[in-house]
Amino acid sequence: MTATFDDIMASIGIDETPAGWREAWEEAQAAFPGDVPFLTDDFIEDACRFCAHPEDIRRELLRAAAQIREDPGLSRAAWFLHQLYYCNPMPPGSEVFTWPFVANALAWPQAMIAALVLLAGVPRLRALHAVRGIPEEVTRDTLRDIEVWMRHFRRSYGYWGLKNMGWPTNHFAGRLYRLGRLEFIHTEYHGPARAFLHRETGRVVTLWGGEAKIRRDGYIDGTNDIFDEETWALDFNMSEDIAEGCLINPVGLVTQQRVMLPLAEWRPALLPGDPVIDIHIPEDGKMDFDDCGESLRQAQAFFLRHFPERSPAVAFVCGTWFFDAQYQQLLPPTSNILRFQREFYLHPLLSHDREAFWRVFGELPDGLANAPRDTALRRAMLDFKASGGLLRSAAGFCLIDGMEWGAGRYQGDR
Repeated sequence: MTATFDDIMASIGIDETPAGWREAWEEAQAAFPGDVPFLTDDFIEDACRFCAHPEDIRRELLRAAAQIREDPGLSRAAWFLHQLYYCNPMPPGSEVFTWPFVANALAWPQAMIAALVLLAGVPRLRALHAVRGIPEEVTRDTLRDIEVWMRHFRRSYGYWGLKNMGWPTNHFAGRLYRLGRLEFIHTEYHGPARAFLHRETGRVVTLWGGEAKIRRDGYIDGTNDIFDEETWALDFNMSEDIAEGCLINPVGLVTQQRVMLPLAEWRPALLPGDPVIDIHIPEDGKMDFDDCGESLRQAQAFFLRHFPERSPAVAFVCGTWFFDAQYQQLLPPTSNILRFQREFYLHPLLSHDREAFWRVFGELPDGLANAPRDTALRRAMLDFKASGGLLRSAAGFCLIDGMEWGAGRYQGDR
């Protein structure tokens, strides 16, 4: 008797499934090939060779695939997830993050199904990039995230697997590209900053255009789970002649200083809908400052060459845990992440220090006294937390017009 959808999901460790999965299962199984192509040793060897996966990753992928091939239920589940993930168009990452294969830490080898499904997309992505004339080196570097996420899973759970399938929709849909140290997405700007460039001096002034309420300390209400009884909503107005709003300090604080900019003297440099290059930072290496600058230079040329139909980006944008300006008091000025931060005009994000601790420690330390103190960054964060300090994330932009990496263009104006 063939196992049912419910039986197979239960055997994987999934008790509840999203709406529509039962119908999608039937459709996927109607096309089930018997021997799943991406679970064969030859396919995995070829994909690992292209991705330059090290021996331990290759070995674990082969070992898991062998067990999954021998289990009819797991083979069908792997095929089902593949059909869900690589449909046209690909599902949004926000939806994929909720899938049980992703939201739950499954047992081994079930936890490797997601990794094998991502690896299955290697030929598809190579073909997609080839149409654009994108070098295979870029494709290979972009796929390095598969190894990154597998290692992250192993550090967190003690065995091999992968949970992150939501973020890779950007990779496999051809939106994200790794160029050197950093990853980039050419997109539209939707942040709260409204930046203006003085037509003669090149000075940049930024006004707050977000809808969130601002606390008296200049951060978004609710940051670090702190709410202020006296907040204010800040109006931004722009006409043909004037832009008016509250000033954002370059280190990321919204002020109550209301500024009026005559557009005859100040031209808009970053507004909603403008083309931007969104920066993402893989966790598999040091943030060498010069390497990061080289990545940004590569990104400008890359999108102009391979996506000529798109409007040239007006700025680089980034949101990250280490854009908290408080690190300027916690770390030496030679710190790579601090030097990176100082190249951007910052603005606040609704955030908490959980993100910073998760990124730096892999998880939230149960007790600060027992947390590892093996790097200057970890020691600084733990000491700051122990003293009652609260870290937070922030975002920022770096205008491409007049950009000179290493000049500290914005924060030097304070």
